[in-house]
Amino acid sequence: MEEIREACAMPYDAQNELLFEMLSDAASTEWGKRYRFSRIHSYDDFRQRLPLQQYEDILPYVQRMMAGEGNLLWPGTCKYFVPAGEKNLASHLLPITRDALMDNFYEGIYDSMAMYLKDKGEDSKLFDSFSLWIGASKRDQVYRNLSNILIKEAPFPQSLFIRPQSPVNKSNAHSELEVLLEESQKGQVSNIQGRPHRYFDFLKYAEQKTGKSGIKNILPQVEVFFHRGKPTRAYLQQAPIQDIDYHASFCTAEGFFGMQEKLGEDAMLLHMDAGIFYEFIPVDAELKAENVVPLEEVQLEQAYRMIISTRAGLWRYLSEGPAIVFVSNRPYKFYIQ
Repeated sequence: MEEIREACAMPYDAQNELLFEMLSDAASTEWGKRYRFSRIHSYDDFRQRLPLQQYEDILPYVQRMMAGEGNLLWPGTCKYFVPAGEKNLASHLLPITRDALMDNFYEGIYDSMAMYLKDKGEDSKLFDSFSLWIGASKRDQVYRNLSNILIKEAPFPQSLFIRPQSPVNKSNAHSELEVLLEESQKGQVSNIQGRPHRYFDFLKYAEQKTGKSGIKNILPQVEVFFHRGKPTRAYLQQAPIQDIDYHASFCTAEGFFGMQEKLGEDAMLLHMDAGIFYEFIPVDAELKAENVVPLEEVQLEQAYRMIISTRAGLWRYLSEGPAIVFVSNRPYKFYIQ
């Protein structure tokens, strides 16, 4: 929480420090040598030296990474690749490096839980019980694949408090839900994490199997559902989950970008200190360098697409995710259009 507070209080310092950490880490990679990372000494150097990237620009590098080559976009080799979107699942894969997992995805998950705990106060028993990770259904392959990786690679000792402790990949939806229900009965569950549609599938199945109505009658200790995905402002305003708290975060194959600071908010806090350097471009602007703005120059109530540099080796990469609109810059909060 202290790191989050510092990043919110000094966002530009936090982002600048992060950028130069990443440039230093990747200086010896093929990409780092090509663009002379070691000679970048300011943000202006960075934006002048590195071109904007879309998926087709990095595809040759991704293909080489998938073939086992290392030190291309990021130090070392990459074990995992996840579809960037629901279209072209097999041909549109993004790298998920170990550093991206640890410094961004897991950091985001833990920070979102800390945010919830801060807001909830002493009434919460969040860390007294297990976390049930239900992931996503087969119709949501992007988050399903990412969720399986997060379960499989969860660091010790946090992995001890996650159920199930290995990805669930059964032949049909009911058998997967059966495994999740069995896992939920192996100990008290304080929170559920995943996609809302998966939560409702699980709840319906659990009600049918147990003969009980409502999540609190099935899992008496559960207090919150953590939504991992792309919750729009309209969705946040619906209060979609009943009987337990609902806490949302913005998480895709490209990274973990933000989370609610307080329950019931219809905006999310930009996650600034965890492995992603942000730039932005107005949604109606051409993809040209002169149209890109750093965080300190964004305008409130204007829609932007994100341009991200990450520990997965994406450098000035135009996000394929939804546009965001900032509603506050002290701290930086946004909603998804």
